[in-house]
Amino acid sequence: GTRGEGIVVATIDTGVLYTHTALVGSYRGALGGGSFNHDYSWYDPTGTCTAAPCDNNGHGTHTMGTIVGDDGTNRIGMAPKARWIAARGCVSSGCASTDLVAAGQWMLAPTDLAGRNPRADLRPQLVSNSWGSSSGSDTFYRQTVSAWVASGILPVFANGNAGPACG
Repeated sequence: GTRGEGIVVATIDTGVLYTHTALVGSYRGALGGGSFNHDYSWYDPTGTCTAAPCDNNGHGTHTMGTIVGDDGTNRIGMAPKARWIAARGCVSSGCASTDLVAAGQWMLAPTDLAGRNPRADLRPQLVSNSWGSSSGSDTFYRQTVSAWVASGILPVFANGNAGPACG
């Protein structure tokens, strides 16, 4: 019976199409009536779409749909009553380590769109990461994950974006 009420989830991926019918109602930046304020709900260290969430690949939108997707008829998300925020750590199908780390740090204390006024009280309770590494033993993200855990954020990673085995 738990449906995500009262929590904020986040994704670091290719972005999110925030106007998608299954996602717009649970976007934390949605003010209602078709108005939005993306401060503290969207971050793009890649510089691709800094003013509002976008997703030129579709993968981030897909993964956020798996988490919170609900268009009123089709409840596809695991936590359809949760609110969501996102950071774009990947452009198309590639993810630069610097962008992933910047996105991970932003999750600890989201900022306004200008990158100012950090608010740790607006951090999510869970961050989903659905991007892979070809080596399977890359530890560049260890400090980010440790900081999340220390601050009460549950890190979630997809296992199987790339192989072989658990790579």
